[in-house]
Amino acid sequence: MKGNLRILYLARLPPSEYTLTKLIKSIVRRYRFDLLIIGGDCRLDPHTLLNIVSNKEVIWVPGDEDDIMITKVCRSLGILCSGSLYHLNDYAIACIGGIDAIQDIKKVMNILDTDNQAKESIIISHYPLLNELHLTVNGRTVFLNLGVNELLSLINRSKVMLSTHVRHNYVNTIGASLILGLKSSYNGHSLIIDIKKPHALSAYFLKITP
Repeated sequence: MKGNLRILYLARLPPSEYTLTKLIKSIVRRYRFDLLIIGGDCRLDPHTLLNIVSNKEVIWVPGDEDDIMITKVCRSLGILCSGSLYHLNDYAIACIGGIDAIQDIKKVMNILDTDNQAKESIIISHYPLLNELHLTVNGRTVFLNLGVNELLSLINRSKVMLSTHVRHNYVNTIGASLILGLKSSYNGHSLIIDIKKPHALSAYFLKITP
């Protein structure tokens, strides 16, 4: 049905290209999806990724640890999405990268104000709305706020927001918007979102062993 969309979301992936390739092949073999979103911090060669997923739609939202050469290759392949919208079916997917999130938010807001192609928007942000990260330094606990409060300006305009850099997988709501956080795909964790017109939305947290 037009307007239905199934998204596979992966982020903060294993550094080993062998392990990463094996993991993604395993996920792609087991689950159906329309769009694969890499949410950042991934070291896989984008050409390898596209070969694995074959004819599926792919977008890559850069993280704060992505290799600059990988980012350049993604841009040349037309799959990089940062501070921009990606249109698929009846949705506009707003991408907020991890390098300059505030600037990306401003760019996306400006585009949404003048864009009439999609009825609903989906936010993909490398950073969450608010995340208190606990680090232990020399035996002492340090608290770092890695959240981006400016994301609030986008959430009320969106059906769902996906992000990473969280301590645990989580589900929350703000108004009518669903907020989903994926801890990391390092150990095979992934997230599938099923959107069905007119109002149904389902989310599944999965753990895959390659």
